Amino acid sequence: MRLMIDTYKKYWSCIKPNKFYYIMIFTSKALAVIASILIPFTASGIVKYLTLGDYNETLKWIFYFFASVSAKVIFYHWNYKGGALDSNYCYTGLKRKVFDKLSTYDLEFSKHKDIDEVLQASSSDIWKIVGINDNLSDIIIGFIRIIVIVILTALTSPVVGIVVFLFSSLYVIFMMIFNQKVVKYLHKQRKYQDKIAGVFMEELSSLEEMKVYNLQEKYYNHFNTINKKFCHNYRLKRRYADIQSNFLQLILDLGEVSIYAVTLLLLFQNNYTVDKIVLVIGYFTMLNQELKYVLETCVKNVINCRVSVERIYSVLNYHPKSNKVLNTSTEDNIKGLLEFKHVYSSYTNKQVLKDITFKVKPNELTAIVGRSGSGKSTILNIILRLIKPDSGKVLVDKEDIYNYTDDVYKTNVSVVTQKSILFNMSIRDNLSLVDSNFKRQQEVCERLGIHEEILSLPKGYNTIIEENSSNVSTRLKQLLSIARSILTNSEILLFDEVTSSLDSTNTKSVVKVFKELSKDHTVIIITHKKEVMNKADHLIIIDKGRKVADGTVESLENNEYYLNLRDSSSVSNNNL
Repeated sequence: MRLMIDTYKKYWSCIKPNKFYYIMIFTSKALAVIASILIPFTASGIVKYLTLGDYNETLKWIFYFFASVSAKVIFYHWNYKGGALDSNYCYTGLKRKVFDKLSTYDLEFSKHKDIDEVLQASSSDIWKIVGINDNLSDIIIGFIRIIVIVILTALTSPVVGIVVFLFSSLYVIFMMIFNQKVVKYLHKQRKYQDKIAGVFMEELSSLEEMKVYNLQEKYYNHFNTINKKFCHNYRLKRRYADIQSNFLQLILDLGEVSIYAVTLLLLFQNNYTVDKIVLVIGYFTMLNQELKYVLETCVKNVINCRVSVERIYSVLNYHPKSNKVLNTSTEDNIKGLLEFKHVYSSYTNKQVLKDITFKVKPNELTAIVGRSGSGKSTILNIILRLIKPDSGKVLVDKEDIYNYTDDVYKTNVSVVTQKSILFNMSIRDNLSLVDSNFKRQQEVCERLGIHEEILSLPKGYNTIIEENSSNVSTRLKQLLSIARSILTNSEILLFDEVTSSLDSTNTKSVVKVFKELSKDHTVIIITHKKEVMNKADHLIIIDKGRKVADGTVESLENNEYYLNLRDSSSVSNNNL
């Protein structure tokens, strides 16, 4: 009971109940139960008047029986409809809340949360738990129904009532005992199930290394260790579940035999009638069905859903430390002057940036360059407010970036990354995610020199981008991502290694686009390519987390860091 109460508290904190659907579910269920309780009563009335030879009364009770059965069907249909509406409401609401919440996560959430659990919570877990509101109505009204049945049987005979109460109580007690065992090992099973899913994800993301270093067999041993633990807990769960089903059925069977024995003894003593036997047996059969449904299905389902509820609750209650924004400035006339002042930043207790100070002016193409792991992308993530510096300040137009509201900042700072995604929809729809004005979309694409190329595609702007953008060139994919960024009307445009997968010719083409954009934007590109460095108006060189050089290409011609970077063929994308 404690686990169930805690589960519902967390569930309702994730998705607020819809009162109308709740009333619909409880009312329809209560009316259906009342109708079902009348069925054995009307059946006993038929038997009673049939044995007395009163056929007129018998026909009346047959009508009452038919009415009770019909009412039960109608009310249960209403209950199913209410349950479906509530499930749809909860599913849609939870999906939206999880989707919105994930977009607020910072880059350090993987240190606090298991990625596989987050994936489960955002997909299968939501589907598993959306019906537990319906289960609650079944549990509450089901127990009321059980109590009413015990009282009704006791009214026919106190002895019969005691027998019914005794066996139903034994059933409940043993069901709860075995439920605890089943849930215990189910939770462990789910834990290792998530780990197995993680193993397969790791395998898929590292196929190249697996083949090159022949790691399949060794990695399989890692998988097999986890899989054995999963199987062990699965076997224990099944063992208790099987004992639970078979042993508890024996209790109910013994209860039914005992009721037959007691009622027949009372009948022989002329203290009971045949219609009462029909009534009691009907009620005990109903009691059996209700106990099984409530305890073996509803209660067990709620307890089994506890893991999913806790995962979703955890996802929705994760609070990124780095996203504490003051949200005080609504000034939207941003010019694009960006400044770093004595910025320090660390990641997993490692100092990544040390006393970084520089200024990026509007209407210039600024390149931030450095070797792998130097801290370039950390600078980018700080600008995007994905990481908050340990100390120091980052200013846009002399205002701390954390003073701007989300709406203002996000509409003035935009980013295109090396792994920019085009969605599986038309080119026009991809661009419409930012700006639905088709004329402006065409104008931006013309400015980037891709308008004619798009028109040459089979359906022009209505061409569907296939999965992984396999039907468009890498260059067109990157330029479409840039077009989407420009359509945001952002004043500050950030480009993270967007030319890394392009050849020299296409890189030069994209650099021309950057130069054109810098005429009316603040353009910052993180790069390791000398073609981009040589065309930049302003270079900022980062080495081991420190700014080691800052100036124009001409002023850095003799700088050893610049010369090493320009001439090096080993500089690659960094991951910080």
